[in-house]
Amino acid sequence: MKIIGNSVIIPCKSISGKNIIYVASNYNKKGLKAMLEMRKKCEKCSVELHDQSDAYICVHECTYCETCTSEMNHVCMNCNGELVRRPKAGAQIVSCPLT
Repeated sequence: MKIIGNSVIIPCKSISGKNIIYVASNYNKKGLKAMLEMRKKCEKCSVELHDQSDAYICVHECTYCETCTSEMNHVCMNCNGELVRRPKAGAQIVSCPLT
């Protein structure tokens, strides 16, 4: 693990043996803040994903489009974890008492 600015860089390997790098943003001295990284592309086919797109994520936030998720039977190709529908942001930003 390496801290650069406000990010944590964590080198790791996927189940398939590929070298991957996990970047956790929003790091501060108290630790990582819990926040989803809304990635903009499918990790398998690179189709563009918008905030309101139907997208699926695993516990490590690997992100896939609906088509690729179906083809992979809702199993992440990196960690073999379950893929679940990514939440969509609301129409307007509302202050959250948990942040």
